Amino acid sequence: DLFIRKSCLHLSVLLLGGLYTNLEEF
Repeated sequence: DLFIRKSCLHLSVLLLGGLYTNLEEF
């Protein structure tokens, strides 16, 4: 359960980071 939560958090962080960098490029 903790492992799933950690991977989910990691994925959301990567997603947010990707969106942020995409916004920065504009």
